[in-house]
Amino acid sequence: MTLDTRAPAVDRVDRPARRWRASDLVLVAIVAWGAWLRLVQLGRSRLGYDEAFSAMAARRPLGNLATYLTAHDSHPPLDYLVRAPFARAGMSEFWIRMPSAAFSIAALVVLACWLRDRPRLAILATAIMAAAPFQILHGRDARMYALLELLGVSIAFAASRWLARPRPWLAAVVGGLVLRSEERRVGKEC
Repeated sequence: MTLDTRAPAVDRVDRPARRWRASDLVLVAIVAWGAWLRLVQLGRSRLGYDEAFSAMAARRPLGNLATYLTAHDSHPPLDYLVRAPFARAGMSEFWIRMPSAAFSIAALVVLACWLRDRPRLAILATAIMAAAPFQILHGRDARMYALLELLGVSIAFAASRWLARPRPWLAAVVGGLVLRSEERRVGKEC
């Protein structure tokens, strides 16, 4: 007689495989279009005053950056840290602006994923965000606006999921994202 040492089979709830719908393909096309709008001629124009400030501040030594920004700018240092490798390497306007474009495109992707289960709303909202001149302008600007855009959409997405199905890890995500945005708001008031 042999002992069966295998673990008992665990009943798993098999979820149906998520299939691609026509609306998903439309969303992919809209996100691609929005990405193109943000990337086309990204480095063609010279840096504006605020963008040049971002590039110049990003070149400062890391130990000095927080002190410098406290005295000269109300924006938090994360955006400068992201841009630092490009600015220190003396890269072109295209590369100085690329992190903003990437954050703005990521915000489009997060929005499309969030609203995917409501196809009409997803298509409408993603198309508006993809083509809105304000979103395109600030999604291409070498400042922290696109990062804040991504943070805002991510907070809304995580909060929506948490309200629909509360889970401890989602609460932690929402709390962390809100803490980051609150930190930015308090920094601007000082």
